[in-house]
Amino acid sequence: MEQFDLLHVVWLGIARELVASVMLDMVEFGVPEIRADTWDAGLSTLHLKLAEWCRQRGIRQSTVEELSVLAC
Repeated sequence: MEQFDLLHVVWLGIARELVASVMLDMVEFGVPEIRADTWDAGLSTLHLKLAEWCRQRGIRQSTVEELSVLAC
């Protein structure tokens, strides 16, 4: 019998899509200091702000390491 795999259903599925949608909304409509002329610039700024937020709270950078793809 098949069972749901929470990793694939949530992390690689709906959660990934939800987080991406929220990030794009933040760049386009949301936080004024994140708005930029291009999607790449806005997502890069969001990534830097997220990394700074994590550093201030003692959260390891590797926790959000996969987001570094956005800064490329």
